[in-house]
Amino acid sequence: MATSTTIHVQTEDAGGVLSILENYLRRGWNTGQISRRTSDGSGEIYGEAFLCSADDPTMFAFGRGQNGWVMIHYNSFSDCRHLVEKISCQLRCLVVLIMAQSVSSAYHITVCRDGEHLRTLEFADGEWVKNFGKPFPFEKEPLGHNIGTPDEPFYDFDEKDMTEYCKNFGLNPWADEVAEEWTILSAS
Repeated sequence: MATSTTIHVQTEDAGGVLSILENYLRRGWNTGQISRRTSDGSGEIYGEAFLCSADDPTMFAFGRGQNGWVMIHYNSFSDCRHLVEKISCQLRCLVVLIMAQSVSSAYHITVCRDGEHLRTLEFADGEWVKNFGKPFPFEKEPLGHNIGTPDEPFYDFDEKDMTEYCKNFGLNPWADEVAEEWTILSAS
């Protein structure tokens, strides 16, 4: 994994998720037409179509994940918080947004349940950039793992730490291989 921007939705209502995504693209890009097709992989949105900015996404790759989770990859570095909150509110469910860039060791997680923004954490360049919301009971202090010495600790938060964090929600954030088919939505 080099770059990944994914929304994970704990729901059985795949149609509801797709409807929200289509409406988001229609309104956000002021277009009446949304392209919808199927594909055997989500990786295409990380190619030339990826927006190296915080602009709103123009594409989503939707797939069914593990244990009742739906995965939505998208093509930008936007935190999509308004979309995450909307999905969580309308479908009355848990939604976890994960943005990761392993090359630069930057990791972001936002957690919403039933429309309420519970937690946002972002670790980049060796420090916490964002830390919003009340820590969950499972969180240890400090988050991450010590890469320093016992006398001079220095904590890092990486892919392994993100995986462990997400296990507390019953989610494996890197389990894309579960989805056999992807629905690709794009603003036309």
